[in-house]
Amino acid sequence: MTLVFVLFLILFLAIGISSAYFKEKSSKDYLLAGQNLKPWMVALSAVATNNSGYMFIGMIGFTYTIGLSSIWLMLGWITGDFIASLFIYKRLRDTSGDHSLMSFGEIVSHIGTGKISKTLKKIVGIISLVFLSTYAAAQLGAGGKALMDTIGIPHWIGVTGGATLVVVYCFSGGIRASVWTDAAQSFVMIVAMASLVIYGFAEAGGFSTGIEKLSAVSEDYMSLWPQFGGEKGHWWRIGLFIVGWLFAGFGVV
Repeated sequence: MTLVFVLFLILFLAIGISSAYFKEKSSKDYLLAGQNLKPWMVALSAVATNNSGYMFIGMIGFTYTIGLSSIWLMLGWITGDFIASLFIYKRLRDTSGDHSLMSFGEIVSHIGTGKISKTLKKIVGIISLVFLSTYAAAQLGAGGKALMDTIGIPHWIGVTGGATLVVVYCFSGGIRASVWTDAAQSFVMIVAMASLVIYGFAEAGGFSTGIEKLSAVSEDYMSLWPQFGGEKGHWWRIGLFIVGWLFAGFGVV
């Protein structure tokens, strides 16, 4: 397993570094890859970004604990993200193109008169730095934990190695390197997750036997509806639970 992990690590690093051969020496290319990336690559990059520590430690752990009803997290998240995309992303792209804006900070601080508020841009920059640094630290920490539990790599080595990998390919090719490596990781994750499902049911003795064993974990383990420990107000609590993750999807914006 360690050898396979190292090989994929080298592959992703090579993909990220190779993007440097296509870069141009401009801020627009570094931040937006010249705005000529393929939509399917951007989509896969977005999916890979969503599959962060929240997914491979949080979501998987939550599903392992409560069972099938955890599906509402993903259904709510994806639906919310999709609805938001119908109203936000095209306008965001049009505004960026019409006014030659290259970052979220510039878009937010664009005051509609052809000018950018430098004060607001600095405030947005500081907020982005603080919160994205925290987010990045959480992802590196989660990756370190996953590596420690699966292949026995010390936590600090996993965190340091992950950070080094990201720094190398981001400095090499900017957002192009990030999108390319994300797209490659998406393909790997899709194949790996499908393989795990097939392997898991095969080890359980087949699909029907696997479902029976899952159902035997607890009375509501394979129920679609989350349990909140009591019948009174049960359905409205389920509704709030689902709507809450719908708004989590909105929050992707």
